[in-house]
Amino acid sequence: MKKYGYRLITCLLVLSMSLSFAACGKTENRNKNGYTEASCYQLALAMAASEEENGELAVTVYGDRNFDMRLQSFYELEEEITDGCIIYSTTERSTEFAVLKLKNKEDTDAAVSSLEEYINDRIGAYIGYFPEEADVLQNSYVFAKKQYVVLDISRMPETAQEAFERIFGYDQKQLLQYEEECEELVQTLEENESRISQNAGAEEDTGKPEANENAEGENITDESQLHDRDDSTYFNQDIATAYLNGTPEILTDEKDIAVYDRIVEILSEIITEDMTELEKEKAVHDYMCMYMEYDRKALNYPEAQMPDSDNPYGMLVDGYGICSGYASTFLLFMDCLEIDCIVVEGMAYNLTEPHAWNKVKLSGEWYCVDVTWDDPVYDEELAMEAGQWYPEYTYFNCSDEDLANAFHQWNKTEYPESPYTMEGNWY
Repeated sequence: MKKYGYRLITCLLVLSMSLSFAACGKTENRNKNGYTEASCYQLALAMAASEEENGELAVTVYGDRNFDMRLQSFYELEEEITDGCIIYSTTERSTEFAVLKLKNKEDTDAAVSSLEEYINDRIGAYIGYFPEEADVLQNSYVFAKKQYVVLDISRMPETAQEAFERIFGYDQKQLLQYEEECEELVQTLEENESRISQNAGAEEDTGKPEANENAEGENITDESQLHDRDDSTYFNQDIATAYLNGTPEILTDEKDIAVYDRIVEILSEIITEDMTELEKEKAVHDYMCMYMEYDRKALNYPEAQMPDSDNPYGMLVDGYGICSGYASTFLLFMDCLEIDCIVVEGMAYNLTEPHAWNKVKLSGEWYCVDVTWDDPVYDEELAMEAGQWYPEYTYFNCSDEDLANAFHQWNKTEYPESPYTMEGNWY
């Protein structure tokens, strides 16, 4: 077993009652011999039901379209299987349980490696956006038992594994009783999966490149394959012009007008004439971290990201966005404040996840700013009410070296150098 270091409703499990059945001796024999009467569905269900808080879960089983997609696109599993079940989070939570029965026991090592690589990729997707879930992934398990390969991404992986082992030894009578005990959870899982399948059926291929491909469709294996994007393409440049010249009448698009109105409203609230460029930059950084949030749906399913989450309209009007939304909105603010700023198009966590951030020029020096990673996903309103919320400044006016050491990769030949980290007490 290799270690990488949340249930929707309460499911009344009485697993310990099974030990009183006359089949206890058979349980020990089945576990010892690697034989089980349980299906992959029942084994995965036991793991999901072993924790009290697993978030909103759905289930897909061997033969389903969604199951095949996850097996091929997510796990990149090439080994032949004869049964399988995946129970996964439909929200930003990283929770996931998979039990796969391989046709050939000799394929277990390769299957384990594929699932371990999947965990590694998901860490890359979460590490800057949702640190708590990245920690869950770091402590997840992949293990094999005979021809079964098991993925356990949960807050209490040891508890889930113990549940797997118990159910593995159940006979048919015990398994039927167990499913009856989990009837409500089973119904919820299937309802969520049905909803997801219907939504997926309505989606069309966008033609966008995969996460680890550049715009030309090349598989990215080196930073030199990453290229800058013209900053003028992120939003209508007339918005900043209208703000600086006081000429909103030049804007005709409804979304541009809405963005302009929000820019005027926000800057009038947080900026004063006596502020320095640094103070203005910090005010924008703090406002974005406090009142805007990451599009959580995009964490698990990039194709399900909310409309306009990659541009200032999503951030300023709807209050959510992905990294390019954060970076382009920060750029727009800086343009309106006449502070030199650019967007850096790069990747994160060993070239596994597309990412964007900013560079800002203050007092003749360029500094790196990653507002997205300074705004990790958690309930900010509850934290502020409790007096526990404060902005993060880990990625505020830092150096290239700081970001490179924090899993950021970009083509350094296409951007100005940022050799220094600005010292300051930002709190």
